[in-house]
Amino acid sequence: MELLTFTCCPFEGQMQQKKRRFDANLVQLQESEHRNDQINETVDAELTNECWKLYMRLKPSNEEVSRRQQFVDKLRTILSTEIKDAKLDLFVFGSTENNLAIQQSDVDVCIITNGSKYLNSTCQLAQLLYSYGMKQIVCVSRARVPIVKIWDPQFDIHCDLNINNDVAKINTKMLRLFVSIDPRVRPLGLIIKYWAKQRALCDAAGSGTITSYTISCMLVNFLQTRNPPILPAMLDLMSNDDNKMFVDDIVGFKEKATLNKTSLGRLLIDFFYYYGFSFNYLDSVVSVRSGTVLNKQEKGWAMEVNNSLCVEEPFNTARNLANTADNPSVKGLQSEFQRAFRLMSENNACERLCKICEEYQFLDITNEANYGNTNTPFNTAYESFGCNHTVLPEAAAYPKPYYPPQITLSDGGNMNFLYYIPDESNHQSYENKANRDSDFQGQTSLTQGSAPPWHYIPCQSWLVWYPSEDASNPASGN
Repeated sequence: MELLTFTCCPFEGQMQQKKRRFDANLVQLQESEHRNDQINETVDAELTNECWKLYMRLKPSNEEVSRRQQFVDKLRTILSTEIKDAKLDLFVFGSTENNLAIQQSDVDVCIITNGSKYLNSTCQLAQLLYSYGMKQIVCVSRARVPIVKIWDPQFDIHCDLNINNDVAKINTKMLRLFVSIDPRVRPLGLIIKYWAKQRALCDAAGSGTITSYTISCMLVNFLQTRNPPILPAMLDLMSNDDNKMFVDDIVGFKEKATLNKTSLGRLLIDFFYYYGFSFNYLDSVVSVRSGTVLNKQEKGWAMEVNNSLCVEEPFNTARNLANTADNPSVKGLQSEFQRAFRLMSENNACERLCKICEEYQFLDITNEANYGNTNTPFNTAYESFGCNHTVLPEAAAYPKPYYPPQITLSDGGNMNFLYYIPDESNHQSYENKANRDSDFQGQTSLTQGSAPPWHYIPCQSWLVWYPSEDASNPASGN
């Protein structure tokens, strides 16, 4: 198919700002670093056993892994069928590929164009995917890394796609290698990711916190700084071969990891204590690359904006992965680490994980943010864990584009029209009309009734309104 060039993309959206996760006036940090969490061998074994049980519930089933692969194969087929250019390729990155995905995690895909002239914008990609039945399509072209967010109803999979973000592939390989070194890393990663999701801590764009990749790097650095270390510095994993990034033989690193006998349950408690009380947020930088904690002053980050938490990007050491969180958010994150440590110390083994992963409740977020209907496929990631709150993945908060029906002008001309559907309070009175097209008003009759309450976006031959819910099947036009 021919990919159109849009003056303004009909799928264009923005990262909608949600309610801030942390209120600076409400965050209370504990000053004491006294540890009162000594546990005997029996309790340690019980806690570790509960951690393994939770890990088994969190990790994707074989059926889900198969669905993800079929979905990726479908994307490859779409690209090869519609854009017949051998230069195009795609790869999966993120949690699906680095073995840190939990059930219902999004699939992250990067399309590499390799200089192809047939696909050069996220808007074109959105149009192509829409033509193949993808739903909940939102094109976020103004983000630091432009993406297209979609939901595939065939496989019930949510996906974020970008174009030519090569560094994501390297980051994914790095985390996958770390996960493969020691059998405790993956369970820790999944439990901490689930905890962060339940506590609404990994929504950098929406509520000013951090990304799941950032918290994964924090976990890796925690394991690098144990005594003895469980994971090596990233630099130690780099290959001397110019044709590959990392070494193939990791047997030696696996053997060194076994020198640390700390149990899975104990490591989880220690992780929360470390970032709740031990880590020096004022002066320290998390460095996966060096496997150490760097000094903020020596790195030159002491005066940077949003540097309360510093996590060095392993392959771009000038970038702070945690700069999405300002000072109140970082204090809030630290308070959540402290809360988790306190609950892990005070309760029996069975209750500990349940309590730390209790779902955070935003108050009146639906009314404040006007998210509209929350009965969407995006809720399935939360419902699968028995959740009932209104915190939605970013794409679920975006309205769907509404396309007016095709109109043939009597004079055969081509002009802009402005269409809208009635507001929700009047919707019922229009519903039973025989001629649905009469519901849509032209530009000359906009004075009738109240003004349309939705945002609009200009297209080539009409203005497309974005209502709060999809009222009918989209129709294409030009």
